[in-house]
Amino acid sequence: MYERYVKQKIETGLNAIEEGRVVNHEEAKENLLGEDEMAYLLKNPVNSERLLTAINNIEQPQYIVRVDLSEL
Repeated sequence: MYERYVKQKIETGLNAIEEGRVVNHEEAKENLLGEDEMAYLLKNPVNSERLLTAINNIEQPQYIVRVDLSEL
């Protein structure tokens, strides 16, 4: 069941790309975390380090995972 969910999410994302419905990283970060949530999470040094590391990681090409939908 989880595999079907993941496959549907991947297909939805691929369709969005084909239709030109994409956003840049900055806009995605703003959509995921509003200013209030971001400020709250950045107050704690441990959360801040983890959050900033995660944000930097998603912007690195080596962290992009290609998935063959036929294997799901």
